[in-house]
Amino acid sequence: MNKLKRFAQHEEGQSLIIVGGLLLVLVALIGLVVDAGNAYAQRRIVQNAADSAALAGSQKLVHQEDYKVCDENGENCGPFLRNWQVIATTEDFAQRNGVDPNDLTIYYTDINGDILADARFDLGRQDIINEDTFGGPRAEGLYVEADLPFPTYLIRVIGRNEMMASGDALGILACGACTAGTPEDGGLFPIAVFNGLFA
Repeated sequence: MNKLKRFAQHEEGQSLIIVGGLLLVLVALIGLVVDAGNAYAQRRIVQNAADSAALAGSQKLVHQEDYKVCDENGENCGPFLRNWQVIATTEDFAQRNGVDPNDLTIYYTDINGDILADARFDLGRQDIINEDTFGGPRAEGLYVEADLPFPTYLIRVIGRNEMMASGDALGILACGACTAGTPEDGGLFPIAVFNGLFA
């Protein structure tokens, strides 16, 4: 009986252990909320950058024919739309929206969104972009993948100092009849729509 009384008298520090454990859980949950919210915000930034870069690059592809200036015999054509011009436009709009151009991957696509070539690795910077560049199908759009590394705040405690937000976008040049607007006011194109709308 005396042992039981002595054991009961030495329990006064247990609440400190329980409160300490609960504080640790509370800090972990706050860290999850703060860093998850930051990750969501960074994901929105990188998605906006990918969207604007793909749309800007696709708009540059609209002018493929504008660059073909030939004489009356169909000779001495030039200047042509070059790969570096499309890359520069795409990188510029990504950078304006907070993504480093080195964290972009740029692909040319056909009208269905199928990848034709990697703009940086499959083509030279001076390559001409026209219907002959890809051996048949014409480049009708760009597919852009973007990454954005960002620092963490509270989950550094578990050793995670940086996270990565990623986004991708497909911008397709859609040439065709459009009755909205007149040529004088620029018409309706280019517009951006969700690709799943046509699936």
